[in-house]
Amino acid sequence: MKKVIGIVMLAVTLLSTSYGETKIYLSNNHSIISLEEAYQRLMSTSEIELEQNTIPTLQIHHVEQGQFQEALGVYQMASSQENTADNSAIFDFSPYQTIKKSQLNLIAQELAEKFDQESVAITNLNPNGQEIIDRVVSFNDDKPFLTDVILKIKAQLPLDYQIAYTLHIDGTPKSYDQAQVSKIEWIGRNLSTQALQAVFNQASIQESKGSAWLVYKDGSVQNL
Repeated sequence: MKKVIGIVMLAVTLLSTSYGETKIYLSNNHSIISLEEAYQRLMSTSEIELEQNTIPTLQIHHVEQGQFQEALGVYQMASSQENTADNSAIFDFSPYQTIKKSQLNLIAQELAEKFDQESVAITNLNPNGQEIIDRVVSFNDDKPFLTDVILKIKAQLPLDYQIAYTLHIDGTPKSYDQAQVSKIEWIGRNLSTQALQAVFNQASIQESKGSAWLVYKDGSVQNL
């Protein structure tokens, strides 16, 4: 699910290093909840509020336009090491506006504070990058049910692949039991495309080079 927005119309271009496609991964959930609860939040006003409350921060930093993608996030809390889920909004920055990494990190820090998140993830996909940091499993024809995907991940993939990933839901809203997955995304350098292909052998897998990192509320940064 995608939404294109025009935030402000300003004749401003921010200088940057040579960046490619940049995304920031957001959530407004800060408790331990089940994936089903996260799905209900994704289909409710919680997701709308997440996107609406993100826009003022982007405006302050003169982000002109971009696109929201709605998704489900599964991850491990850094503080407690407990697994949780959330409704996510992935903001794709416009390719026609470039932003310094320092300013991008400041935006992420402010949003982590605003939504009371431990951290916010950022990816910059760049074909000239040194390492593969993004792997997307796409189901082109038969979209599997969300519940089946979760069972397969837990049963067949190593623990490193269960700590954090993003689920893109296919089509129009349905009940949790009937929800289908169009894509699964893993971020990080230390993962194997072959491991994913062995489990999802009927799907296509796209690899992208670039960089990925977490920005914490205190402004510290951790590369992924």
